[in-house]
Amino acid sequence: MKPYIIQSIRDLHQLLELPKPKHPLISLIDFSTIKCYDDEKLEAVTYGFYCIAIKKNFKGKMRYGQQHFDFDDGTMTFYAPNQVIITEISEDLPVFGQL
Repeated sequence: MKPYIIQSIRDLHQLLELPKPKHPLISLIDFSTIKCYDDEKLEAVTYGFYCIAIKKNFKGKMRYGQQHFDFDDGTMTFYAPNQVIITEISEDLPVFGQL
């Protein structure tokens, strides 16, 4: 599976249909307000920037390397540029559309 590449914070904002970031190097996004897309191309992504994510009540599984991790109780994750992140979203989440 070839990962979908998100080169910049601005690209991430466009993908998530958010306003242009106030600063090109840092952004804070509340993903509880973001639409969940059912698009196979977004199952594996890689960022062109560092990403720190705090996840609480995340209903899904993520794979980092060859390991699956259970994040149902919450976690804090750190991603370096060009790492591949694979997410398996639970089927009981509402899906708002496709990209």
